Amino acid sequence: MTMLKTLRRSYFLLGILLVLSAGSCNGRGIVATPTLLATATSRPVNTPVAPTSTASPIPTQTVTPMPDIGSRWTSPVDGMEMLYVPAGDFSMGTDVYDADDEKPAHVVHLSAFWIDLTEVTNAMYQLCVQAKVCVAPTSSASYSYTSYYDNPQFVDYPVIFVSWVDARDYCSWAGERLPSEAEWEKAARAADGRMFPWGEQAPNCSLANFTTNGRTCVGDPARVGSYPGGASPYGVLDMAGNVMEWVKDVYDPVYYRHSPQNDPPGSDKSDYRVVRGGSWYSEGKSLRVTNREYENPFNTYDTLGFRCARSAAP
Repeated sequence: MTMLKTLRRSYFLLGILLVLSAGSCNGRGIVATPTLLATATSRPVNTPVAPTSTASPIPTQTVTPMPDIGSRWTSPVDGMEMLYVPAGDFSMGTDVYDADDEKPAHVVHLSAFWIDLTEVTNAMYQLCVQAKVCVAPTSSASYSYTSYYDNPQFVDYPVIFVSWVDARDYCSWAGERLPSEAEWEKAARAADGRMFPWGEQAPNCSLANFTTNGRTCVGDPARVGSYPGGASPYGVLDMAGNVMEWVKDVYDPVYYRHSPQNDPPGSDKSDYRVVRGGSWYSEGKSLRVTNREYENPFNTYDTLGFRCARSAAP
């Protein structure tokens, strides 16, 4: 009995073991090896990096300086160089010289303006003729030469044989105008009351092209800008001698007695127009900056040309 119990216990234990083994097998009787879950590999952390600043630096603003004495501007129409004359007072006329139409000396205030460096040349005037705005001079000759206006030798010489009407039309075509009588005189003498553009010294042939003691320095117009020693305080050339110059104003011999102090517009009581500056044929006394002469606006001469001006922006 004892041995039989022992066998029965062994079979019982064996059965338990078989049951336990079956519980660890899959349906095919194969021991299921547990699958290990893959360890999650951490993704790299995207650490944001502050971008390097690529902002362009604020550009430095370029400030165009206001023009001043000595400032120059070149006209895109005719290529003329213009000089700046600042606003301010100057003494116009004279009480010294015995000419009633130049009296009295009086203070005038002018707004700023630009004025041509020299007289308008043959080459510049030809541009206006080619544009069919201007008419050709009434003569192609000069005092000494039968071919002057259309001669390549004289392209840089002042145009002559042009009327006041011709001068007005040219300046308008160039986007400018004739200078007023007051503007012309201020450009020639500035504010110190000088008698000539260069000062008080009497004219000579190194300062201007004119006639002295019956003998002419050149005997004809000279190339513009040939007398730098005769420049005005603003640097304007040829304002004494060479050729006389038309200005905008009507001639009135007593205008100075009642003209307005600010930007005088000139009189309207005459059919004649003022000319300034004297010419190659003028005596020295006619080269003074206060000298006033006049002509019929339709007349033309071999001693008469012009220059232009324009108002400065405020």
